[in-house]
Amino acid sequence: LRGGSSLEADPEAVMQEVKEDDVSALIQHLPKSQLVEAPIWKQNSTSDTTKDAKMRLQQDPSKLSLVLALGRAYAEDLQWTQCLNVLSRGRGRLSELEENERLPFVILWAEAALNS
Repeated sequence: LRGGSSLEADPEAVMQEVKEDDVSALIQHLPKSQLVEAPIWKQNSTSDTTKDAKMRLQQDPSKLSLVLALGRAYAEDLQWTQCLNVLSRGRGRLSELEENERLPFVILWAEAALNS
């Protein structure tokens, strides 16, 4: 936050520091949710997209972008525990991702952690 605000600051004062432009700038960096149209409940099945992503990751297990792709596929299938498990394997290697993939990776990991 601006002005060297500390964590102990008054929450209302801290929120006043957050400008609408700051929020707009942050939103531009966030990925568009692929789950906007996702149902709240889904049958416990694995989609073809997930099966394909899993197969590609098995062929090249060191490629972190494929870990993210499989995590996204699990999230679309609402299989949060599997999503969290696969993303947790790559969490310590974020520096290997392209800069524009890091934030989506962390956001998806956090969403999976909250939902699993």
